[in-house]
Amino acid sequence: MKGEVFNLLEQYLVEHAGPELCEQIHAKAAPELEYKGPHIGPGTYEDRDFFTILKETVSALGISADAAALAFGKYCFPKLAARFGDRMRDYHNTREFLLVIQDVIHVEVKKLMSGARPPNFYYVDQTEDSLTMIYDSERNLHCFAEGLFYGCAAYFGETIEVKKELLAYQGRKCCIFTLTFGRP
Repeated sequence: MKGEVFNLLEQYLVEHAGPELCEQIHAKAAPELEYKGPHIGPGTYEDRDFFTILKETVSALGISADAAALAFGKYCFPKLAARFGDRMRDYHNTREFLLVIQDVIHVEVKKLMSGARPPNFYYVDQTEDSLTMIYDSERNLHCFAEGLFYGCAAYFGETIEVKKELLAYQGRKCCIFTLTFGRP
């Protein structure tokens, strides 16, 4: 996993749990981490390091892993959009942006971040107000993706209804998201 995600998780923890609890979480996770130094933005690190820190976060905050991943996804979207810069002006609503994740956004991520392995999204059905997407990733972070969808809708000043169905596929969970968009 890219160091960028580790950096965002640390920022999230500092802002939502405080710097002291963030330090405690890292201290508890440290013995199990593959990489012992700081996780730097452009670096690539073992997925298990992220999941170890997430496990300690869940324990410290007393919430489920799914709730933590969803909240983190909501937090991340505007931060990631800011890094995408002026190119965000090319998209005018949530649906329009989500339709380019696989073929534009993730292609750019792979160009800019050597070793990046973003999830795959497949688009199944769409209308003007809805979209069905399949999320496929060995990391099984479908709740993080769901949080990103909510963060995306908030970014564009819209509402979104998310329904999901988990499917087992080759030892991992694929997730079918049915998204319905609204304008407040």
